[in-house]
Amino acid sequence: NTVFYEDRIHTPTPQQRRFERLQHRELWIAAAERAVAPCDIVFLDPDNGLEAASVQTHHKKGPKYAYLNELQRLAGGSRALVVYHHLSRSSDGVAQIRTVGARIRDALPRDYTLDAVWYHRGTARAFLIATPPRYAAPIDRRIAALLAGPWAAHFTREIA
Repeated sequence: NTVFYEDRIHTPTPQQRRFERLQHRELWIAAAERAVAPCDIVFLDPDNGLEAASVQTHHKKGPKYAYLNELQRLAGGSRALVVYHHLSRSSDGVAQIRTVGARIRDALPRDYTLDAVWYHRGTARAFLIATPPRYAAPIDRRIAALLAGPWAAHFTREIA
């Protein structure tokens, strides 16, 4: 029953005006919302992770990021979200996870819980998991199973 929304946000061309880039992004997120409407969990896999303050949605690098307003829309107040996020090499990974986690937590309804699972092999990356109350127990069990299974050596659970 997995739904894939594989339409990409294309890198804007220099000829496109700002409003055209924003319109393209809006059409993309609206179509994504329709695609995930029947879903309980939405996995977002942006190239670089959660938005960077230096890159606006209409910027040529905007398609590499997921933006907080888009997370709000895709969560819809009742869906769980799993957000892939690259950690930079410039600072402490735990601090980065907490910073990104706080931004996600502030963007979503107050009753959501937030977990993070840090994958340590190769490039450091985190999976931030925002969960509404009705999915908290099953998702918590899944995270625990991952951390107790054969992949346990490659992951740690962090406070997000």
